[in-house]
Amino acid sequence: MLRWGHCAVVILPALIMSGAVSAQFSLYDNYHQQGEDVIKLATRLVSVPVTVLDKRKQYVTGLKAEDFLVFEDGKRQEIAFFSTELQPVVSRPMAIVFALDSSGSAALTIRQQRAAATALLSQLSDDQLIAVVRFSSRPQMLISFSKEKERIADAFSGHTQVGGSTAIFDAALFSIEMFKSITDEEARQRRKVVILISDGLDTASQHSYVDVVNKALSEDVSIYVAYLPLYVPGNNGRLEPRPTTQGFDRIAKETGGQLFQVGDVQTALNPSASIDLKPVFDAIINELRSQYYIGYYPSNPDFNGKFRQVQVQTRQSGLKLHLHKRGYYAVKEGTGDRTQK
Repeated sequence: MLRWGHCAVVILPALIMSGAVSAQFSLYDNYHQQGEDVIKLATRLVSVPVTVLDKRKQYVTGLKAEDFLVFEDGKRQEIAFFSTELQPVVSRPMAIVFALDSSGSAALTIRQQRAAATALLSQLSDDQLIAVVRFSSRPQMLISFSKEKERIADAFSGHTQVGGSTAIFDAALFSIEMFKSITDEEARQRRKVVILISDGLDTASQHSYVDVVNKALSEDVSIYVAYLPLYVPGNNGRLEPRPTTQGFDRIAKETGGQLFQVGDVQTALNPSASIDLKPVFDAIINELRSQYYIGYYPSNPDFNGKFRQVQVQTRQSGLKLHLHKRGYYAVKEGTGDRTQK
């Protein structure tokens, strides 16, 4: 049986819908028709993490199972499992990799990266597994998965060396691969998250964002990105954020995470300016802490390996849904096939 930390997360914030509040997975049909980015799950239990927002974009709590409707390929499904996080700290078992940019262009944010990441530890329960990676032209593991907060804080403190080019996508892949070091039983119980901090300009990767997205989907990993833009003169003579490498935003949006832009022109031009990353980490934690977990056993017994589309609606008006799963390939239980088609 698929446990609740083991869920394919592939929807992006742009899929939030209002009105009748039906969140569907259609923007990337061209992908799954080509079989490029949707996971095959060897299970008959389908789990869908959902966050709900009101018109002010505030998280909505207090909803019950009867407030939701779940559909698979347009057919109503019976909800078999329902739970919420709703804790002062994130207590649902998680495994988190911090990927910190130590390239030359990110030198001014090293101190802020360390301070914000260290502050985040206080919002995580003692059961969470944390690993830390830094990267420039290649990724380097500072600490493997650990629950010892002192060791983790020491790893953040060791994130001081800067310089070199930037291999964002390689670092993201490296971070995803790290989850394989967790035992199978632990992995099934944990939500897997990468928190990546970078300026968005990849100059050295051997892999593309497509590789990152496909790998994240196949390993059930969400990527959250803190984007620290550098500024260059625009056509109008004003300083504008330097364009990011193609696909930089999509490694977050297509894996169920989010991208947060941090800083402005003033902070970019002032070497002594403080860039506060804590609100970004607070936003990530708040989203993870506010999720509903909805599960069902598909009514269609024919596990023929075909793609099935998942939809969730709420009976409450004026709300918006952000789903973290757009569908799955129905594979017979026990085949162990979770690869890309």
